[in-house]
Amino acid sequence: MNKGTPFSLKIACVSLFLLLVGNGVFAEADVWSSGASWKGIKNHTSVSYNGKIYSFGGVNNYSIPSNAVEIYDIATNSWSTGTAGGTARSDHSSVVYNGKVYSWGGLEGGNKLDIYDIATNSWSTGVAGGTGRALFSSVVYNGKIYSWGGLNNTNFNRLNTLDIYDIATNSWSTGVSGGTARVAHSSVVHNGKIYSWGGGAGDALIPVNTIDIYDIATNSWSTGTAGGSARQQHTSVLHNGKMYSFGGGMGQGGTIPVNVVDIYDTVTNSWSSGVVGGSFRTDHSSAIHNGKIYLWGGVDVSAPFAFPFVLLNTLDIYQIATVSPIVSIEGVKSIVSNMSLSSNVANKLNHNLDIAIKKLGDSKTKDNGKFVCNELSLFKKDIKNALKKDISQIQADSLIDATQIIQTEFGCVEKVASSQSFFGVIWSAIRPLFVFLSIIG
Repeated sequence: MNKGTPFSLKIACVSLFLLLVGNGVFAEADVWSSGASWKGIKNHTSVSYNGKIYSFGGVNNYSIPSNAVEIYDIATNSWSTGTAGGTARSDHSSVVYNGKVYSWGGLEGGNKLDIYDIATNSWSTGVAGGTGRALFSSVVYNGKIYSWGGLNNTNFNRLNTLDIYDIATNSWSTGVSGGTARVAHSSVVHNGKIYSWGGGAGDALIPVNTIDIYDIATNSWSTGTAGGSARQQHTSVLHNGKMYSFGGGMGQGGTIPVNVVDIYDTVTNSWSSGVVGGSFRTDHSSAIHNGKIYLWGGVDVSAPFAFPFVLLNTLDIYQIATVSPIVSIEGVKSIVSNMSLSSNVANKLNHNLDIAIKKLGDSKTKDNGKFVCNELSLFKKDIKNALKKDISQIQADSLIDATQIIQTEFGCVEKVASSQSFFGVIWSAIRPLFVFLSIIG
């Protein structure tokens, strides 16, 4: 077993490990760009499916509602129209599930449900139900659509009630009410929890930056850490466990424009900022595809009180920084080299990492992801085999933790134990601190 790692190399090892954990493994900066312009529209919805963005409804600059379908092809950077249908509506919601888009609610839609089949470019209706509402949010999870908050479109009360539509049975039910009643907010779903943030609260519709969390399994509510720029009439999307929020307005009524990007990490319950950019806009839509977020339409908030409304027809694209798997794996190799292992042990450990890098660099190899994930799994097995013989527990833990970060970023899926002992759970919680203190101590 190696017992003589110099102090300076221990520090280098810890620094590399913390860099991997804290900075997304040498991530680059997010970038803004623009796509092809189309029609001016606001208070519409958008979903992403198979490389295309589908937008539904909304109103024109005279507040006349539409039942149009606008389609943006990401690959060709071009627009087209689908078959118009369903209820002309605005301030509604749309979600996509198994190739069908479900549009519900809105100022003009009451509690009617329209269904657009992407494959056939045709419309049908679902059973009406739930509390008719506008300026609310909807997410889909495990075949059910969860709609929360917003404005009752009959008596205009603020809502914190939850309606649930079961796609398979075409039926409605309710979840437990909770959270702060709010309108013009946003919601995303991740790992069975719905995160609702921002929006206008109270009779004065003052924007807030609080976050309410609904646990689907337990049908219960909790709160997350408040953060970001208090805003309403914005949009949010989810990517790799993080909620990205764009646009909207601050101040009473949301009349102060903002183009700051706020990012909420659902795992750490913490906030950070993205790259400022794109047009100032409210009442727009956003959708995500392959790490790029597409923001289209909305109101030009430089003239918030103009009528007819000054609408935007522009498309802003926010590219979330990608993590290079090759650079990430090279980072793990650097950790190995800083451990002062024997050349035989180091070469054995690096063998699978070298194969993974070669596969990533070979454009002719099909399904590189499958090969890379396999090599990373073999690397972790080699670590465990070397444990207590050629490397220490601390060294093994550092390498395994760093590798698991890359596996998560790269989308690798491994079978894990279904349960842990009490002591196993405690060890998992304190191990990162123990590793750090043990190495530098």
